[in-house]
Amino acid sequence: MRVLLICLLLVGCATPQQKQIVAEGYQFKAGQDREQALEAIVNTLQDENLNVTTINEKFGIVSTGVQKVPAAQVLKWRGDPIFGVGETTWNVEINFNVKKDGTTRVKYCVYGPDAVSGAMSCIPYKIEESIFYFRDKIASY
Repeated sequence: MRVLLICLLLVGCATPQQKQIVAEGYQFKAGQDREQALEAIVNTLQDENLNVTTINEKFGIVSTGVQKVPAAQVLKWRGDPIFGVGETTWNVEINFNVKKDGTTRVKYCVYGPDAVSGAMSCIPYKIEESIFYFRDKIASY
């Protein structure tokens, strides 16, 4: 029995493992170094009228915290048509973590009510499109 378990363990470790999608977000190169990337990120967030609540230059962290954003603006980030949203606002949070070489990992979340429980949770709809929007804007600096 022990031999069988050891064999299964060895075979399982020797077979190639599938890549997992990283839950922390999307990664891209935002600048030549951390300082340049942080500056481009902060400028981009300010251009989008987002408040930057945290900047940690030592560890390369920039965060907006959760804040209310007009739905029309979020739809623009997603590339969706903007009509019929009126004065609706959505809770949005964007976090950036920048390595010394300028490689940046971004977590982006629009919070909305869960369909089952009604509790606020991250809505996965078109997250990549929004991240690509910010990636392209940051690259333009």
